Amino acid sequence: YDGPAEGFVEGSKRMLHAGKDYAGAHRFGSHRVKVNGQRAILESDVQYFLRDRVQGFLTDACMQMLFYDQMEKRDGVWRIYKWTAIYNVDPVVPISEPKGFYDDVNFDEVGNGIAMMRSRGAKGGRPPNPWIVVAGSDKERAVRAEGERWFRGG
Repeated sequence: YDGPAEGFVEGSKRMLHAGKDYAGAHRFGSHRVKVNGQRAILESDVQYFLRDRVQGFLTDACMQMLFYDQMEKRDGVWRIYKWTAIYNVDPVVPISEPKGFYDDVNFDEVGNGIAMMRSRGAKGGRPPNPWIVVAGSDKERAVRAEGERWFRGG
């Protein structure tokens, strides 16, 4: 998601009540923080577990990502200034593997960290959003460079 917090909350509510064969959960692991006055960078290891249907087949997925959060202390309270998810890997496993399920998945492309997301989106008519940041990509390097400039007060 790329936009204001209110839009994220509303979109999440719609997904929750969409009546789909869907279940998901986020698990947060290690957190790393560095502070510079009223600014901080918070990195959190995240796994997102998802059960969903792809082309009518029930699947399980476990996306691994890093949340790269630029934090600001405003009126004595720490708040998120900018939140970015950096995707690493996204395996999708059909509950019962249908013939040809992986046929169109290109694991050799740049952006391998979202190979299954690209495939799932293409099959459902939903290409990946252009704001998705993949680990090791130029976008990740740009996010980190921008975050560091901001962190130093720039």
